[in-house]
Formats: sequence, C-alpha cells, structure tokens
Amino acid sequence: MEYLQIFDENANQINEKIARENKRNIEPGKFYMIMLIIIENDCNEYLMQLTSKEKGHIYALTEDMFNMEMMVLKRV
Repeated sequence: MEYLQIFDENANQINEKIARENKRNIEPGKFYMIMLIIIENDCNEYLMQLTSKEKGHIYALTEDMFNMEMMVLKRV
C-alpha cells in the first residue's frame, strides 16, 4: 500500500500519512504534495503522459490539476 505524507496549509510536514486510495477523504486544512513535470519543446508543444486504458486513457495530470486548491508554478 502506498501512503502520502500530510502537510499543513504552510507546507509544513506533519506527522501524519494517508493511504493513496483515500486521498479524496483528506481532512480540511490538511494537504498532500504532488509534483507535475511538464516538458515543452521549442515549438511550444508539450509532452504529456496518458493513463492506462483501464484508467480511461486520459492525460495523467488532469485529475489533480483541476482539483487543486493551491498551486505554485515554477518555470525552469
């Protein structure tokens, strides 16, 4: 079973974890971190991962991106 570390609203790690399959049931004021890597080429095209056919064959980052309450973008 995979677990996610829990953080407070200031991104401070707290001594709690939640099973990945229960991430939608996280308590208000508690958060888990995700990392998104988006690769852009010189033609302004993006490399994006698709989920498996069993998971709907959609873009892998779509679900969490549209459900985020807080997002920080950094272009490197």
